[in-house]
Amino acid sequence: MNGHTSEPLLEKTAFAEKILQKYGAELVGTTRELETFGYTDGTFFQEEVEKRLWKRGKDYIRVDKMFFSRGPFIVLEFSDRPEGPYEDADPFPFDLPDDEFEAEIRFALRLDLEQFLEHMRTQGWKVETRPNPPLPKWVAERYHNIPDLWRQFTAAVSELYNGDETTWFLCAEDYDSRLDHAWQWNEWEQLSLKSAEGDKAWEDEIRIFWDRHLPIVMSLKNGYSYYAISMEDGAVVYGAEPEFEECGQAAASFPEFLAKIMDGTIAL
Repeated sequence: MNGHTSEPLLEKTAFAEKILQKYGAELVGTTRELETFGYTDGTFFQEEVEKRLWKRGKDYIRVDKMFFSRGPFIVLEFSDRPEGPYEDADPFPFDLPDDEFEAEIRFALRLDLEQFLEHMRTQGWKVETRPNPPLPKWVAERYHNIPDLWRQFTAAVSELYNGDETTWFLCAEDYDSRLDHAWQWNEWEQLSLKSAEGDKAWEDEIRIFWDRHLPIVMSLKNGYSYYAISMEDGAVVYGAEPEFEECGQAAASFPEFLAKIMDGTIAL
């Protein structure tokens, strides 16, 4: 460890490693690398640091620290090889309360997502995971308040649909309109625009609605319906034909949406 690190930060680094152990990570060794540290006056120094190396499933994990103007942050680094290269998860303040600190670790490990996918398997859903390409750029250009857990979902899940293939979660490739899909990700928007054809004011209302609502689940089970994430507050809404744009809140957030599916409050 670097000698310039404060005792509280060292304690929180050790706490992060205890949480990794709690969730099944095993210590497999150490790595050493040269790191650059900066001071607030603009000067910097380099120092060789040793990091403990953990393995959980296929992931190699290291606990690192970052220094920002508002204080030190903890970050988990992930790789599929012990020698790297390593990619950072989202950093978080080192001095969070213990429960919030653990929640950040769980988030970085995608534990809540893993729990949800295992639940869906037990319900007979088809679940396939693999590293996916980034979302098409037009998704990020149109939608500017995408929840981090949903980004994790699209980065890891390639297929998720029920046994009779009448309800499915939209995954990264589903948003690529250049690919051949039986149903496009914005199918219900297109149907609404077709109904409004020739009425510019109505067409504009439809486009504005879908600019503010990102579809994430589509269903043909009991007629055409969907779940979407509101870009205004992150809530998940439900809508159905014939007026797709008349929707109601199903969950206050995407994590709550997954939780409600698992406890049966939302039946897909």
